[in-house]
Amino acid sequence: LCQTKDRFLDMQLDSIVEPLPGVRPLLEFLASKGTICGICSSARRAEIIKLISAMGIKAHFRAVVSSDDVTFGKPHPEGYQKAFEILKTQSPDLAPNHALVIEDTAGGAAAAADAGFRVLGVATTSPLEAVCRWATWAVPDLTQVDLKQVQKWLAGAS
Repeated sequence: LCQTKDRFLDMQLDSIVEPLPGVRPLLEFLASKGTICGICSSARRAEIIKLISAMGIKAHFRAVVSSDDVTFGKPHPEGYQKAFEILKTQSPDLAPNHALVIEDTAGGAAAAADAGFRVLGVATTSPLEAVCRWATWAVPDLTQVDLKQVQKWLAGAS
């Protein structure tokens, strides 16, 4: 089953060259502010790297934690804890209240919250009303993110 999934991903990769709407402007904004970013995903590392490389956004991420790197998957906080540890080695002053996790699942949001982070929930896999129940903040999609508000959140403001 995994081999079939890998072959399917490889065949489809050329058609998946654009991230979800709003991702590029958000990553560019964060880069312009010197914000370091990481990925914590339930996907395998090879899949993540293939995808972000094909999309041309790999350079934005200084940490990648995949299902290959953890003993316990989401909703366990291990993945987010590992990603934060990696980012903290690159930015020693980084504090949990200056971190923001972007999630589209309740399990991922639970993992992030259990690791001590605030969550921006994106309604890509669940209705917005449901996302509002498990996220600190919620948006229909990343095109709806107020970048000035993101800057305040990353500064530790509520």
